[in-house]
Amino acid sequence: MLAPKHRRVRWLALATSLLAACGGAEEPNPTGARLVLGAECPAGTSWDGSRCAPAKNQMAAAPAQDPGGREPDRGEPAPAQVAVEPPAAEVSMPPHWLSRDPRRGVHKPRPARLLKTEIHQLKMLFEATPREAPDRRPILRRLADDSAELAWAAPSESEKARAQAIHYYVMLTEENKSNCPSTEMQKCRADEALYFLALELELIGKINDARKSYFELIRSFPQSDYIPYAYFAFGELYFKEGMEGDRSKLPMAKKLYDKILQFARSPITVETTLRLADIAEAEGDKATAEQHRKHAATMRRAPVEPNPAPR
Repeated sequence: MLAPKHRRVRWLALATSLLAACGGAEEPNPTGARLVLGAECPAGTSWDGSRCAPAKNQMAAAPAQDPGGREPDRGEPAPAQVAVEPPAAEVSMPPHWLSRDPRRGVHKPRPARLLKTEIHQLKMLFEATPREAPDRRPILRRLADDSAELAWAAPSESEKARAQAIHYYVMLTEENKSNCPSTEMQKCRADEALYFLALELELIGKINDARKSYFELIRSFPQSDYIPYAYFAFGELYFKEGMEGDRSKLPMAKKLYDKILQFARSPITVETTLRLADIAEAEGDKATAEQHRKHAATMRRAPVEPNPAPR
């Protein structure tokens, strides 16, 4: 259940001050990726800037066999080897990002080849769809979501795929404003489009633009299930600056994280509690930090409402 209405007004004022206080030029980002906080990768993998990738290629070539299963006779040419696409299970993302991106729980990760085929077909369908057709926005949404998924499935093409995802999310938000009545904005999933646009902008380092989208979400959709996620994003920006040396930013990060705990429990609640533990430890309060971590561990074991499922 969301916070009472009078609290929501104060939060909107807080978000307004955040938007004004955090302006400025974008930081240089030579890697093309801007993750708010790094995460440890599973054993045998390392972070390559966009995913937890295998530390080295451990795939060994199997002896060539013919379709019947026998090895070729000496002097007989071996059958041609067929390149096999890596399984979708190889697709990964920073563990802490999973709780911020509900799109990742909709279906199992898909291989890049399948995503490219689907995107190509959706593009042709979109070009053939009249502007006034009711199917136009759902097609745009699928194009945006598939492009974002492709960025994780094909790290070598992530820059292009994310730019494409942002392009479609921007188109979707603009069409929602012009073609979706204000009374039906929830039905049009306009809050989701804004949130996922902000996520993609944050990933490529467009922090000011991401902040504007988060703020628009808070301002326009105060009842949205994504409001605590938007506040978490604001908190992450201050948290990163504070942990990198500017300790004056930590109190604001703590204030934002405390706001999130006033919402109903969700996967982001555990991450928020762990951030509060990190802040307490950075401020020298080890007892409070340990208390937060124990509370987070307890919450992980208890049933919890899933991330808001994209509608």
